[in-house]
Amino acid sequence: MKEIIISIISLQIGALIGVITMCILQISKDK
Repeated sequence: MKEIIISIISLQIGALIGVITMCILQISKDK
């Protein structure tokens, strides 16, 4: 059970980093 929770958390962190990276790239393109 603990392994499943850790994998879900790691996936959410990965998705969050991806979204932040996309936002930074969009801001960089606008400038």
